[in-house]
Amino acid sequence: MESIIENIKDINYFELFSLKQDLDPDLEELELKYFQLQAKFHPDKFINSSDSEKRISLYYTSLINDAYSTLKATEKRFEYLLSIKGFKFDEKNFQIDDKEFLIQQMEIREEFEDAMNNNKAERCKQIKDDITKNKDSLISDFKKSFINGSFDKSFDILKKIKFYSSIKF
Repeated sequence: MESIIENIKDINYFELFSLKQDLDPDLEELELKYFQLQAKFHPDKFINSSDSEKRISLYYTSLINDAYSTLKATEKRFEYLLSIKGFKFDEKNFQIDDKEFLIQQMEIREEFEDAMNNNKAERCKQIKDDITKNKDSLISDFKKSFINGSFDKSFDILKKIKFYSSIKF
């Protein structure tokens, strides 16, 4: 049983769903295949099975859920694609080295706080919209650099995308 779990653990998420490894997979097809796999391997189908079959089913269902949530979400999918190329996110390498970008973000936060403190709702909305546009632009840049095989650059761009996503207003 452990060898079965080891083999399952190493499966490529795109292969799991029989999808082409792509920056923008067909999300409707992903969802359809997700439900098909869930229907096939859900633990409820293994109630009368052996304990090892139940454990495999549970493990496989968990893997299906993780794979689905990873491929469905743009940032997680980008991070996963980079992990396939040998890039791993952790606290040590998540640091953004682009000082200009960091200064710009501090200025945006200060401007937003000022707008909030002075009840300037329209300016707050504009700042949020600008952040969304900047993030969308970075997503486009990520795709271009990834397609061109510039994985180091893609990795740095994804850090910035994640930074924008972490902003709480």
